[in-house]
Amino acid sequence: MYLPPLPRYASLSLVGWRIFGSLVRSILVRTGESEVTIRQAIAESKESQLLNTDSN
Repeated sequence: MYLPPLPRYASLSLVGWRIFGSLVRSILVRTGESEVTIRQAIAESKESQLLNTDSN
């Protein structure tokens, strides 16, 4: 069965994947002040839910 060659422009080199990975990592690590408050609020609501189910 004949498979045509894959186009070269659509693939990333190893260096390209490393650059892409570092960009994604920097986006995921970066947190703003609003995100910190949102995460704290979520953590506090989870704690209160755990306390409510433990007391029942």
